[in-house]
Amino acid sequence: MRTLPTVVAYRLLGGVGAALLACAGLAAGALPVGGHAPWWSALRQLAGPALLGGYAGLTLLVAAWWWAGRDLRAARTAGPAAPAPQPAAVRRSAALTLACWAGPLLVAPPLFSRDAYSYLAQGAMVLADIDVYRHGVAQLGGALAVEVPQMWQQTPAPYGPASSRWRRWSVA
Repeated sequence: MRTLPTVVAYRLLGGVGAALLACAGLAAGALPVGGHAPWWSALRQLAGPALLGGYAGLTLLVAAWWWAGRDLRAARTAGPAAPAPQPAAVRRSAALTLACWAGPLLVAPPLFSRDAYSYLAQGAMVLADIDVYRHGVAQLGGALAVEVPQMWQQTPAPYGPASSRWRRWSVA
């Protein structure tokens, strides 16, 4: 059965894991190309330890997901004898858990891949009425296109129109 200390514990475990991942992204993530502050390059020197910290954070986050899932399954199978929580309280609790687990990652640079920059550039292409199915991001030019690796500059979007609409919305 879900008890408040258990929920707080796995919420914090996942939050610490997400924070470790976000911190790892500052040193080992896919940072934007271009001028960075001097302290930024000092952080890049710690890419190896940061990557280990990132994997530790990922492990903590997965452990928290597992713990929460196990706890929720146990609450579901407890049967009618256990009092059911109010739906509004369940939604608030889920939103708070999501904020603890996803919040640190929203302010971190992309981890393990530069694909996010490509998606943003393709969204900007859609906003600029450039056909993403005929042209690569090189056609867009500018700061977003510079972030996309050279080998993908001329490659048109492989995804369908629904994905292009979503990317357009994310850039707007």
